Amino acid sequence: MNVTVALEREPGFDAHAFQAFERAGWEDKAGGWHRHFEAVSTQAIGPMLDAVAIPHGGDHRAREVLDVATGPGYGAAAAAARGARARGLDFAEAQVAIARANFPSLAFDSGDAEDLPYPDGRFDAVIINFGLQHFPRPEAALAEAWRVLRPGGRAAFTVWAKPPLAVGFALVQDMIERHGEPGAAIPAGPDYYRYAEPAEAAAALRLSGFHVPRIEIAPQFWRLARAADIPNAVANGTVRAGALLRVQSPEARARIDAAIEAEAAHYHEDGVVTLPMPALLASATKIAPGA
Repeated sequence: MNVTVALEREPGFDAHAFQAFERAGWEDKAGGWHRHFEAVSTQAIGPMLDAVAIPHGGDHRAREVLDVATGPGYGAAAAAARGARARGLDFAEAQVAIARANFPSLAFDSGDAEDLPYPDGRFDAVIINFGLQHFPRPEAALAEAWRVLRPGGRAAFTVWAKPPLAVGFALVQDMIERHGEPGAAIPAGPDYYRYAEPAEAAAALRLSGFHVPRIEIAPQFWRLARAADIPNAVANGTVRAGALLRVQSPEARARIDAAIEAEAAHYHEDGVVTLPMPALLASATKIAPGA
């Protein structure tokens, strides 16, 4: 299959402006993501490694895993803990610095998911944990994952389930629309929840050269000490999801925060706010030519 089809598709927005927005945002919010979202964003990594044939209990010493959009290095570290030879890549230097500090024995590179700095057929598995919605051309990133995989290798990605299933983001989005200024300008980008649709996720994998896509839902829960922590975490630990919060006027932000806190009261369990935040997990295989 000619995977350049995926690489040649042009987005209907300014890809360079969107990528600059994302890179600048993650340079600024890398530490906030690590503080606020580690506990929830890591819950799908185990199922993702299972999906790319790096299960618990196997002998993975000869298996090479690439964690694209590694952020603070969670995926690479989990693969290494299962015995694989793992490395991570991120386009934000701040994320790479945190990953190297967190996991000094592992290798982390700076680079672009849509133009990976590795030769063809280098890896046995590629994982992308909550990164796909941050790329200007997600199919190009999947095509690059296909390129750097060996025949028979597997790729997997996770994205947040679409609201109302991802309750934390749904609360923020709904309360901005009801009490804030939802039309505040941020750079246009790809549909944030496009690949939360199973058919779209499977189609993107096929377009990029993969075979036999498998789609599943990974249950996750975001647990916070206080409902007031929800908007603060989103504003201070995310780029796209928090952008609309950060551009609200002080008056609108106060209304939004109060509404989120009131609605989140329904999710109190034993003194903790527990929000369902499931992920869609998509995986597929690179088939050898002629197979």
